[in-house]
Amino acid sequence: MSGMNMSQMVGEVRRLTYGTLTEQLNLIKSDYTALQTEIFLDMDTNQIQPGMILSSNLNVWYVRTVNNGARSVLVIPGYDNSPQVAGSAGDFVYVRPRMTQWYAFSQLNNQFRALSSPSNGLFRLGMWETEINPVYQTYVFPEELNIEGIIRIKYRMPGTPDVWYELENKSYRVYGDKVQLLYHVPSGGSRLQFTYRTPYSLATSLDDNVEEVVGLPAIAQDIPPLGVAVQQLRTTESRRNQVQSQTDARRSDEVTPTANNTDAQRLERVYQRRVNEEYVRQITRTPVLMGI
Repeated sequence: MSGMNMSQMVGEVRRLTYGTLTEQLNLIKSDYTALQTEIFLDMDTNQIQPGMILSSNLNVWYVRTVNNGARSVLVIPGYDNSPQVAGSAGDFVYVRPRMTQWYAFSQLNNQFRALSSPSNGLFRLGMWETEINPVYQTYVFPEELNIEGIIRIKYRMPGTPDVWYELENKSYRVYGDKVQLLYHVPSGGSRLQFTYRTPYSLATSLDDNVEEVVGLPAIAQDIPPLGVAVQQLRTTESRRNQVQSQTDARRSDEVTPTANNTDAQRLERVYQRRVNEEYVRQITRTPVLMGI
């Protein structure tokens, strides 16, 4: 498969949102288990303080105590409703990150849902085969496939394993969760092949290949990071307006109010353009035919 994995997509979100701004990093010293509460680090821990947040893989840890001599930290795992997953020596640890990997990962999954919503109209293609039913000619959608529409139906005659013929759109109808063949019904012993549209799936790991697991083709994989960056910039503006927690030394005339919202609007225009482009490309190549 081509395109990004989820870890690369998370990195793209960070670049879109923060450009070349660096994060304070450390490295995992030795492998750890999913429920481990003492984490050993490879680099100096003097900059880590109790109450800080650490992000590594999909883990978000709340720091309880720090042992600078042993370069270890006692943590509360599962902070911010993050999963508790195992990790390996050499994994990055982001110290007090601007954005945790878990946040970007979960928001990317929200973007996969949004792209398949009626307002955006994108979808992944699937294929389902079955033997022909010569009596009723009615075929119920397999529930586990989450079918939202039929793209095309083909049939293969007995004894022709490599030759498929496409049924005309008017020769079948789709109603509810069923397809019924009406005209030009293939003979008994034939096999039917249904090409259908379904929402994008959700990722479960940073190692997941986006095209293979989610179903989003490589040509459209720039879209979800744009959507997450828009949201992140807007939350940044929200934090900026909370005067009790402002820590930036820059003067107000250096960074004007709503500056981050302006950036978010700019990215949102790019996001909507790319969604529209992908929708047109997808519908042009695979028009949705719902039967009569």
